[in-house]
Amino acid sequence: MLSELSSDIAYCDKDILHFKIMQFWNFMHEQKIARSVLDRICCDYSYKLDEYETIFRGYNNSSGYVAKIFDICEHGVFGYFIIKKSVESQNLNGDELNLIKRFNRGRLKYDELKQDYIDLVFSPFVRLLDLYLTEKKSESINDYFTTCEIEALKARLDEAIEKIELQSIGQEVIFDSIDELKELTLELNKKNWIELFKGKMIDKFVDVLVINNMDSIIQQITGIKIHN
Repeated sequence: MLSELSSDIAYCDKDILHFKIMQFWNFMHEQKIARSVLDRICCDYSYKLDEYETIFRGYNNSSGYVAKIFDICEHGVFGYFIIKKSVESQNLNGDELNLIKRFNRGRLKYDELKQDYIDLVFSPFVRLLDLYLTEKKSESINDYFTTCEIEALKARLDEAIEKIELQSIGQEVIFDSIDELKELTLELNKKNWIELFKGKMIDKFVDVLVINNMDSIIQQITGIKIHN
């Protein structure tokens, strides 16, 4: 869905550009995982957002500023800042292209401005989103699993199943519970997933696991350190 909305913005006509951006923005805020990523970006790069706000307000010369952003993540944060401004500021009336002119000198024609918007604002932001969703691990237990974390977690759960089978303590209901836990990595944040994991494991393995060691078991399988 994210890639489809991104393509719509890249190839849409001028007259519906703002509408497509609004669709994308609303979609991001309706999805709890995407919303969590936006919160992480704001937290991780609050200092850059403050810097961009200062430049936007005209305290420094903003013309050509975007050409000075060499860090890929900071460029993505810049894209987030511009999109957020164009969506939330009533004074801009959704005029994304005039907004990008303030940060990139020399462009006048619509086609050039539209390409600038895609290259300098939207695409860097989408790349940053993808980085957070797939690789940029969060140490907060309240955040969601990245794609890489999910793949590693599923592999460790598969290893746990193999050990259960070797010890002849497996039951079909146990395997069904583990399959359910795998699916829920896409829906639950780490804290809620761990609580569910605890409940299922205590219920299914009460006769074969030492309950007092549940936190260390969870840490071994999930890779998440449990703080008492």
